[in-house]
Amino acid sequence: MKEITTVRGRLHAALVSQQILIEKLQSGLYPTEAVKCFCGAEEGILIREFDRYGIPHRLLVCEECALIRATPRMTPEAYAQFYNNEYRRINSCQARDELQLSDEAIYEQVGGQRGERLLAWLDEWAIDMPKVVVDWGCHVGGMLDAFAAKGCETWGIEIDQAATDIARSKGHHVVPTIDDLIAQGVKADFVIMQDVIEHLCDLNEVQKVSQILAPKGHLYVWTPGFFHDDNTEGLFQIAHTYQFCSRTLEYIMLHMGFAEIYMDEDIKSLWQWAGDTPFPKPEKPQEWVEYITDTIFKRENRRVPRFRGVCKFTPKLLYSNVQQNLAAKIPDIYELSGKSSGDVIILGGGPSVDGQVQQIKELQTKGYPLLVIARMYPWCALQGLAPDYIVSLDCSEEQEKSFTHLQPGVKYLLASVTRPSLIQMLAGEQCYIFDSKENDKMRAFRAQNGYEVATVINAGGSVTISSLSVGMNLGFTDFHVFGLDLMVSDKNQTHAKGIAGESITFDYVEVEIRGEQILTTPSFLEFAQQTLDLADAGHQDGLLKSIKFYGESLMNRLWDCTWHEVSE
Repeated sequence: MKEITTVRGRLHAALVSQQILIEKLQSGLYPTEAVKCFCGAEEGILIREFDRYGIPHRLLVCEECALIRATPRMTPEAYAQFYNNEYRRINSCQARDELQLSDEAIYEQVGGQRGERLLAWLDEWAIDMPKVVVDWGCHVGGMLDAFAAKGCETWGIEIDQAATDIARSKGHHVVPTIDDLIAQGVKADFVIMQDVIEHLCDLNEVQKVSQILAPKGHLYVWTPGFFHDDNTEGLFQIAHTYQFCSRTLEYIMLHMGFAEIYMDEDIKSLWQWAGDTPFPKPEKPQEWVEYITDTIFKRENRRVPRFRGVCKFTPKLLYSNVQQNLAAKIPDIYELSGKSSGDVIILGGGPSVDGQVQQIKELQTKGYPLLVIARMYPWCALQGLAPDYIVSLDCSEEQEKSFTHLQPGVKYLLASVTRPSLIQMLAGEQCYIFDSKENDKMRAFRAQNGYEVATVINAGGSVTISSLSVGMNLGFTDFHVFGLDLMVSDKNQTHAKGIAGESITFDYVEVEIRGEQILTTPSFLEFAQQTLDLADAGHQDGLLKSIKFYGESLMNRLWDCTWHEVSE
């Protein structure tokens, strides 16, 4: 057939293919079948009857696990024919009219760019170059081209026969199903599922990846996250049998035995097989039914969901810092663990602390130690406050500004990921180190530098929240918390005056709490939930007896700082 190269011709071909597909569905030439949800539920909330092209495509949100699925949908055999006959014509490349290239050439070019970006991302994550790579849904092999150029052995899984022929012509090993890879005994260090999982007829197929993953191999999954942006209309097409948010994908992957290494809301994610390690089955993320339907039905008043925060520093940078800092042989914070008791003052960087100086001084006169985040160290000097502890968790370039006013007798509690330059600045001071994560790399770094013990303290994305964990590790049980505002009353004053640098970029949202309108940020809302989680865990473990938040704090709007019985 003569290739269509004009915009009008391409649009006409797409419309013709759409009509052909509709007729095949109506006639039963492409049979359909009703399917249960992954969790076993049979019903759900109807959200659509047609896809973005007007093709019949019935979508439900599961009321038990929040997964969006198509039902009824084409049988696997019908989908196989669809991908070979109509799919690429309906979803023809928009860029080909400008570049005057065939769809195959565009897909090859786009795939190559994605492969290069993925390689760069793996480098940032300090993951070794894989020897064997599998791309599930490789199409013409664009992503595999980038890995082959680095000397990797490349395998692909592709149902489209024409695309398979092109990929094979470039030297990639391509098979139609993952079962073929299993039968051939392929073991991959890295498996790619880019724009694939949302196309599967049976999500349990993903578990088969465990049979082709080499020990300590990684699985990369990318799928368009439901909450990636406000326009969800473009997500729904007949080729997508499922639609995910990060919580529903997490539920499915954990259920199948994969451990999360990284995931954001886009969804870009990295996993390792952990099925041989027994752990409880994950709970269904039922609360996300409300969040998803609120968005789909555009409800005016919505509950705020917990979105995932993402560390702004690459693992490659963090691991480099850890290696340098551990080489300095700073004693582990274990030497101080459990040596303290009673009350402690935690000082964060919210603007409300500017009006709380006298209150802090009065608590100090009672003998309560002052534990301060690094950014507030210069502020303490300006206010005439003498800290007992300084906590540094961040590794941003402005951290050095926090240590321009060193005071005698201070103990410096440093996360091993912090900037190595701080270790040099604090030479001769009382410094103690702790890890903010635990994995094989961190354990290896510790062993290489002769550490016989490693203390791991991790409590979320805020150094103030982490300071609560540090305080509990030291043995304190009663907390007086200043500057954990997590809300903004004035956009022109978002931090204490004189603080060293700012911690986040502000993207304001307004929320209503018990009838009060509160200006805050998505990050602050997540930090508030992390604080509640930490306080609950600390109390249940007997580490936290009481906690009080001073000044204008979102925490005082969310919680009365009293632990209640479930019946209450």
